[in-house]
Amino acid sequence: MFPLLRRGGVEPICGNKKGVKIMTVALSPAQLFIENERLTTYQAKRWFPTTDSEIHDDIMGEARIGLWKACMTYNPDKGYEFSTYACRVISNQINMFLRKRKRIVTAISFETDIGGGLTLGDTLGYEPDPAAEIDEIDIGKYKYLSMIVDGMTQKVIAERVGLSQSYVSRLSKKEKAELLQEIGVGL
Repeated sequence: MFPLLRRGGVEPICGNKKGVKIMTVALSPAQLFIENERLTTYQAKRWFPTTDSEIHDDIMGEARIGLWKACMTYNPDKGYEFSTYACRVISNQINMFLRKRKRIVTAISFETDIGGGLTLGDTLGYEPDPAAEIDEIDIGKYKYLSMIVDGMTQKVIAERVGLSQSYVSRLSKKEKAELLQEIGVGL
């Protein structure tokens, strides 16, 4: 079975103070997780002390993932307590989550409503692109482009129409040029 260093008496969640007795009890990873779930709350509150933070639930979820990883990889032969090891793994998991979240770029449109009938573009003096104001273009007259828009590959179109893939490529390129000319966008 999987060993767990389980504490007797009152003591801090992470680490161990001198004089506190420790008993060794063999537990499965699931039992280990349940016994030490308070670590997740402790670590999450270290990162975001107030619970009204918008990503508090995400941090709690990542902390639980970190605790589960710690339960699955803990080796008591290394000589340190489970709680010490788990705190480190949970902190690393939260760090990885925050780094990954930092890389996500959110795009804001100039057409975003900021209240009172105003858009972000109105306040910044943005002029919309005339090509973007085109309501509806009949793409149906562009046979090969419409098939590509429907998700078909050039190879599938070629097999269906009975042409070579390279010829379908040339025809779709020609249709694309005609479409761009129709909407007034130069190549």
